[in-house]
Amino acid sequence: MKDEFQKTIMLLVICLISIWIGVATFTNGMFFDGVVYAATANNLAHGMGSIWHFQYSPTFNPNFVEQPPLMIVIQSWFFRVLGDGLIVERVYCFLFTGLMMYIIRALWKEFQKEHSSAFWYPVLLWAIVPIIPWTYQNNLQEVTMAALDGMAVLWILYGCRQEKWLWCMAGGIMIFLASFTKGLQGLFPLAVPFLYWLTLRKGTFWGMVAKSSVILSIPLLLYALLFLSADARLFYQQYVERRLGGSFAGIQNTTSSHFYLLYKLVGDLMIPAVLCGLLWWWLKSRKEHTLLHHREALLFISIGLSASLPLMVTLEQRKFYLATSIPYFAMGMALWTSFAPIELASKLEILGWNLKRIRQTTSITLICLLLSLPLWIHISKRENDLIADLEMLKSQIPERSTLSIPASMATRWSYHAYFMRYHYIALDEKNLHPYYLIEQRSETPLDSCYRQVQLPLKKFRLYYCQEKE
Repeated sequence: MKDEFQKTIMLLVICLISIWIGVATFTNGMFFDGVVYAATANNLAHGMGSIWHFQYSPTFNPNFVEQPPLMIVIQSWFFRVLGDGLIVERVYCFLFTGLMMYIIRALWKEFQKEHSSAFWYPVLLWAIVPIIPWTYQNNLQEVTMAALDGMAVLWILYGCRQEKWLWCMAGGIMIFLASFTKGLQGLFPLAVPFLYWLTLRKGTFWGMVAKSSVILSIPLLLYALLFLSADARLFYQQYVERRLGGSFAGIQNTTSSHFYLLYKLVGDLMIPAVLCGLLWWWLKSRKEHTLLHHREALLFISIGLSASLPLMVTLEQRKFYLATSIPYFAMGMALWTSFAPIELASKLEILGWNLKRIRQTTSITLICLLLSLPLWIHISKRENDLIADLEMLKSQIPERSTLSIPASMATRWSYHAYFMRYHYIALDEKNLHPYYLIEQRSETPLDSCYRQVQLPLKKFRLYYCQEKE
């Protein structure tokens, strides 16, 4: 009965997460960074740029080296297969959401073999942290990096627990791929063998050192092979100078306190922590039901800290950087209160639920929900006026056009991203082209040949000059 209950709750949680994360993921509009990555990946899929020479926009940041290339390359494969519709990056994010849930399930199963069907518990604790749905809805680099790092942590733990070097080597490959997605932030699983030895006290110190050395050698070897390519060396030279250099030099500071992310981390983790506390208080029926698996819980909490605390070295801190560390905090809290899903089944068993009927109803609801997700793309969750104007401008302006804009619009970063992603339109403040776009409250173009195109736009006014053809 308890196992049947766990399967029922599992389906309910998956259904809730599909609503909580899936619906907002498939609605129109995304955070600026996510639109940039989608536009660059879409351009790559359609022959604009190459793996070492990404092109975001031909007139704005034509040599895109803001991040290592893997996430953009993988997403470009999705565009090649699925076309250039707006649904592509949503499918990408949703699939990686499912992959992250699978990784959490695998971690739970490794440490809770007797109650593996209760994996919904750490998955739920992960999903209710506010930064998680927001990150997975907005096509950020952390979506890909979290999955790759999650596989690295899982396989390294397999290697440590089973004393199998092949698992450690596989973990090293995943660490390389994670760093090939977002640089230094992806390297934190290198600390897993040490944290495993420190918290669980299993194996010898020198055995831990040997595993760490093998794991570290894999990304070092792969980067050495990668840098045999002159294009790769040039890309990373520019990446270090422009991106990492800007972060450590303070050029890209986003906060004035090194502890900004620590405050945000504590605030976001309060939600699953309070839920765990309430469950523990409600379900404790015997004295032995105190916090359990404390060593394993400390292991995952320490992995979470290794993924989050190094982010505080610079003042370029954004809340979504924490998304990669949240699965391990969720696992730690779930292991500390691992009796909760088992006791919950015992408490609710007396209600006499028709579990089979509930599973059938939930399964039908989940299937209908998944099939309906693409329909949400017609609803905008942000930049409503900009998206509405873009739909109207697409009917007037040929694809892959370049529009002139005034200098005042050149720093409206979201304009560049949305115009390129939605219709391959580049914006140019330096040269005059046949079409000229200005904001509603701006002054008309100084060149008298431009005549306004009568369109019911909300944010812009469009002008056209035939002499500029």
